[in-house]
Amino acid sequence: MEEYSILTDQGLIDAINMTAPTTDFLKSVSSGTLEEDLLRTLFANSTPTIRDTVIYISLFTADGEGYPGYERQSVPRDLEHWEIGTDGNGHFTATNKKEILFPQCTGGSAMLTHFGLYVDGTLWRKDPLEEGLGVNSIVTPMFGPNDLKISLDSQFY
Repeated sequence: MEEYSILTDQGLIDAINMTAPTTDFLKSVSSGTLEEDLLRTLFANSTPTIRDTVIYISLFTADGEGYPGYERQSVPRDLEHWEIGTDGNGHFTATNKKEILFPQCTGGSAMLTHFGLYVDGTLWRKDPLEEGLGVNSIVTPMFGPNDLKISLDSQFY
């Protein structure tokens, strides 16, 4: 199971109501917009300004490229597609409930080594996969249900 960090509206609500975000989370935010939203929500009682109703999931090679035929996949930001809970170790998580299927490679091959999350058109996180995935015309990349466990606490735990 891959484990990554992300911020969703429900995850933000859970974080505010149940646990404070860690310094690691604030350091991990690569987009100032999400960090600002979190701080404004916690300290100024304002609502998040995330406009997209989806999170875009991406796959990358080590040099940041996709593969022939590649497209980011959108996943709705709702409880039909994400389960908000805990992992039993005090980490609040968002886990995908449904398959996230990427397009088949249309030519050549590539070694996918990283996973990315885009929010409002901005790459928010780019983290290594636990294992690389070689793709070619017969391999269709996907994350099955419950394959992604995303935490506000840290990249991996």
